Amino acid sequence: MNKLGLMIVMLLPVFGFAQDPDFGVDIKVEKPRTVATSTKITTLPKVVDTTVEVPTHDYPLLSKQAFVNTEITPIQPARLKIIEPITKLYKGYVKAGFGMYSSPFLDVHFMEARNRNASWGIRGKHFSSRDAHKDYNFSGFADNHLKLYGSKFLEYFTLSGDLVFDHNAVHHYGTMNDTTINRDMIKQRFTNFEFNGRIKSYFEDSLHLDRDIRLGYYYFQDYKDEDAKMKYDFGREHHVDLKATMGKYLNKEYLEGNLNLDYNNYKNDTLNPCIACDTTTSLGQRGNAILNLGFRIISQRDKFKFKAGLKVDVDMPDPNTSNPKLYAFPDAELKYSLFNDIFIPYVGVTRELKRNSFRSIARDNPFILSSVDLINTNNVYKLYGGIRGTLSSKTDFNLGVSTGLYRSVPLYWRDSTYSFNNRFEVRYDTMTITKFTGELSYHNGEALKIYGKGEYFIYGAGREDMAWYLPQYKFSLGATYDMKDKIIAKFNTYVLGGRHAGTYEPQEGQTGKDGVYSIDLGTFVDINLGVEYRYTKRLSAYLNFNNILAKKYQIYQDYPLQGINILGGITWSF
Repeated sequence: MNKLGLMIVMLLPVFGFAQDPDFGVDIKVEKPRTVATSTKITTLPKVVDTTVEVPTHDYPLLSKQAFVNTEITPIQPARLKIIEPITKLYKGYVKAGFGMYSSPFLDVHFMEARNRNASWGIRGKHFSSRDAHKDYNFSGFADNHLKLYGSKFLEYFTLSGDLVFDHNAVHHYGTMNDTTINRDMIKQRFTNFEFNGRIKSYFEDSLHLDRDIRLGYYYFQDYKDEDAKMKYDFGREHHVDLKATMGKYLNKEYLEGNLNLDYNNYKNDTLNPCIACDTTTSLGQRGNAILNLGFRIISQRDKFKFKAGLKVDVDMPDPNTSNPKLYAFPDAELKYSLFNDIFIPYVGVTRELKRNSFRSIARDNPFILSSVDLINTNNVYKLYGGIRGTLSSKTDFNLGVSTGLYRSVPLYWRDSTYSFNNRFEVRYDTMTITKFTGELSYHNGEALKIYGKGEYFIYGAGREDMAWYLPQYKFSLGATYDMKDKIIAKFNTYVLGGRHAGTYEPQEGQTGKDGVYSIDLGTFVDINLGVEYRYTKRLSAYLNFNNILAKKYQIYQDYPLQGINILGGITWSF
C-alpha cells in the first residue's frame, strides 16, 4: 500500500503539468531598442625582452687617513716543559750466564750517558768451557776481551780511539786419549794488545774536502814454554796500519782517493825443530809491507750509478826472500735502477792484495803452528754481477755471482813433524774461485725478522788436489720474533759442507795422487734456539740451546765441536 501510494504521488507532476502542443501565448510590446557602442582595444601585441640592463655606477674614492692610537701591553712568556722524545740511556749493562761443560759467561758494559762533546765506554767479556770430549785429550778453552773506547766531537771533526786487550786459551786436543800427553803439553795461549785511532771530518758544505785518517797498531803473540820444553815454537808479531781517504764533490761527481800503508814484522823461534831433536834453531825475523793506492770517480746519471777508478798495490816482502811486486787493475762498478729501485742489476770488476798475518791465520785456525810462512794473497782480478732489490715493502733479495783468480791462498795441512800430530801448517796454492750467492730477508717491523743466505763455491785448485778445509757450500737461516717487547725468540741454523782434509795416510777406496789422499769431513749442521723474557725494561732472563742436534762435527781433522750446549742467565741495565 505504501509503495503504490508513493508511485502515484511521483507520477502526478508528469500527467498533471504536461503542455498541450497546440497551446501558445504571443506577447507584443512596442519599445525602442538601443545598442551601445563597443570600445575596441587598438594596442597590438608585441614581444617584451626580459633582459635587464644594469646601469654603471661610478663611485669616487675619497682619500682620508684615520688616526689610530696603538698601545702595546707586554705579557709574560709562556713556560713550556719540553720532554726530549728519546729513550733513556743506562750507563751500565751486564749479561751473565752459565752453561753445560762448566761454561761461565759474563759480558759487562759501562759507558757515559749522552754528551754533546764526548763519549767513552769500557767493555769486558769472558767465556770459557771445560772438557767436552771423552774420547779426546783435554779440550777446554777460555776467551777474554777488554776494550776501552772514546770519542771527542769537535766542530767539524770527530776524534775516536780504542785500546784492546785479548787473551785466548785453547788446547790442541786433536788426538785420541793419550796418557802420555797431559794438559800442559797441549795448551796454547794467544795475547793481543791493540790500539786504534781515527780522525774524520763532517762538513755540511760539500765544497770542503772530506778526510778520514786511521792509525792502528797491535802486538800479537802465542804461548812460550821454554822451561818445560813442552811447546816447540814461539811466534809474535808487530803490526802497523795507516789508512787515509779523501774525497770531494766536483759538480755532480764525487772524487775519492785513498792510501794504505800496512807493515807487519813477524818473528818465530823453533825451540826444537822436531820431536826427536834436541838442537835449538831459530827461523829469525821477517817483515813485509803492503802499499795500496786507489782513485775513483763516483757519479749518477738518471737511473745509472757508476764507480770508475784504478787500484795500485805494491807487495814489499822481506828483501832476503823476494823482490817487491807492483799490481795495477781497474776498479769499476755499474748499477742501473729499474722501476724506481725495485730491481737494481749491477756488474763490476776489482782486485785486492790481502794481508796474511800470524794473527789472522791463528784466529782462523787456533791450532796452527807458531812457525809459519806468511805470504800475502793476491786477488789478481775479480768479476762480479747480480741483481738486488725488493719483492715487497717487507722483502729484500740479492742474487749474485763472482769469479776471480787468487794467488797464495792459505790452506791447512796436518803437521806430524813439529807437534804430536795435532797442529797444522800452512800451504799456499793458486786457484780460481767462483761463487754463487743468494740472499733473502723479510721484516715485519720489529715483531718478525727472517733472513736467509746461501753460497756455493767452485774451486779450481792448482798444485793441491783440493782446496783443503774450504767449504763447497754454506747456508744460513735465522729468525727473530718479538712478542710485544716482552718475549723474544731467536732461531738460527748453519749448514756447511763439501769440505775435505788432506792426508798422507791411505784411505779406503782411494788410489791417491802423489801419495796424497782426502778425508771427507761431512756436512756440518748447527741448529740453535734462544728465548728471552723481559721482566722489565732493565731486567730479563734468557735461555739458549746450541747445537740442538748434538752432532759433534769436525771443524778440522780430529777436532770435533761440542755437543748440545744449554746456557742460561740474566741481563741487567743500570
